Amino acid sequence: LASKGERDEAMLQLESYLSSMTEVIAINRATHNDVTRRRMNHLIKILGDGGYLDHCNEVLALMKIYKLKPSVATYSSLISRAGIWQNIKLAESYFREMKRQGINPDVQAYNALINAYAKSGQTDLAVDKLKEMEAGDIEPPVITFNTLVDSCARSGNVEKALSFIEDMKARQLTPNERTYSIVMHAYHHAGKVKEVANIFRKMINEGLSP
Repeated sequence: LASKGERDEAMLQLESYLSSMTEVIAINRATHNDVTRRRMNHLIKILGDGGYLDHCNEVLALMKIYKLKPSVATYSSLISRAGIWQNIKLAESYFREMKRQGINPDVQAYNALINAYAKSGQTDLAVDKLKEMEAGDIEPPVITFNTLVDSCARSGNVEKALSFIEDMKARQLTPNERTYSIVMHAYHHAGKVKEVANIFRKMINEGLSP
């Protein structure tokens, strides 16, 4: 129903389903919770992709009412979708709530918030989250740095983007095709054709296929 755009009907069916399953939940809570939580997470993704953030919040509220504790994947989906639609305050509030619930953010959760900051041009806040991530002994993967490179490139700060690439290498992380494509795209928009060609050659020299 949600994927067909019948969002309100989907929410009614969801509440009816949860209500009717109350006895089953009581009998076999662990198994039922796991299956239902995955369904809720999937529904959040569908609704969030369409920009229906209020409906996503309703799903979260129903999970709490029926004692289906949200997982880190639940919050990661909520943060990610809020970020996609540039609702940074909402993304931040979900991240804080997750931590208040005693759920430790993982790579996916941090990446979701870093991406939200980066896409809105708030590179400094994205870097702050990177530092917090590392302070929690979570190693940022290549995708995290690609997000930061993209944020800098979007704001026209190509030199800063290149510094993140060097930071990646210092951490024994290998920049990929996506990393260099972002930088070439930024140089292209700045009209710096020579720099585009240089980055292209650099990518080839590092054994990457365009």
